[in-house]
Amino acid sequence: MWYTSYGAVASFGSVPWGADPSTAWVAPFQNTLVIGGFEFHALVYEDDGTWTFGSLNFEELAGGELAIPYWSFVQGITLTPSDYTGSVTVTASSALFSASWVGDRIRYAGKELVVTGFTSTTEVTADVTVELPPTFDITFAAASDLSGYTVGQVVTASETTWSGIITDITGTVMTVVTLNREPSTNSPGGDTSSGSEFGGPSADEEIIGPNAAFSPTSIVRNPSPGGTQVWDEQLWSNRRGWPQSGAAVGNRLALCNFPRIPDLVTISSARQFNDFGTGLSDDDAIVRQAGNNSARFLHVVPAL
Repeated sequence: MWYTSYGAVASFGSVPWGADPSTAWVAPFQNTLVIGGFEFHALVYEDDGTWTFGSLNFEELAGGELAIPYWSFVQGITLTPSDYTGSVTVTASSALFSASWVGDRIRYAGKELVVTGFTSTTEVTADVTVELPPTFDITFAAASDLSGYTVGQVVTASETTWSGIITDITGTVMTVVTLNREPSTNSPGGDTSSGSEFGGPSADEEIIGPNAAFSPTSIVRNPSPGGTQVWDEQLWSNRRGWPQSGAAVGNRLALCNFPRIPDLVTISSARQFNDFGTGLSDDDAIVRQAGNNSARFLHVVPAL
């Protein structure tokens, strides 16, 4: 039962906090109360004067990706999708997955996949939301040209905005997973259509690494995505836990006290309280670790 100073306004059969409301926090936004401490919920006052209660819906980016924050909880494991689009198999280089991953989101080189099925600790099925960044096999004139490059390095093209991470070097061939797509934006409704770098760098420009810069002789798009350690997963989930404190700060939702990352603070974009799309604009969301995991931020309190 929900009450105001005028008495009861709505009654719902079940709530996520059970019989103990002390585990919940509430952040008010105009006609919506965001409720957390567990999976996010929202109590909404509708235009017809009724109240609805259910899971909080987050804004969608162009192409259908959710505007939620991500975090790299796991290092040293390579993920390899079986294809760039559609329903794919995602293979991990060592034990990672469990049945609890189903329904969660992961990002491969910055693009979202939704886990749909659990096969084993090293394999899940997933739906690709937006076409995954391409992998290129870049051939050079001689193996000596590649002596200054190393697997794991980020390389860029000298004339375009393309960049990628080296995942393999064999003989005269360097395999690179693309890290950027142009044009792109994390703002809802923004253009994330395929840009020029979907064709990869051109053969007449140099591939620049920290210690080398050579022009390739040929560039071929690999028919399947390459494996990479450049991946992350949604920041909050039943596996990783939910923020234990939240507050309305202006029209932004500020969150802290994450179970696995004690010194992390996240603040939604200025566009919407349910938009955590990050980027370079001042009104984008903020996801920032403000310590070295030694201190825990327990509460978010808006300044008066």
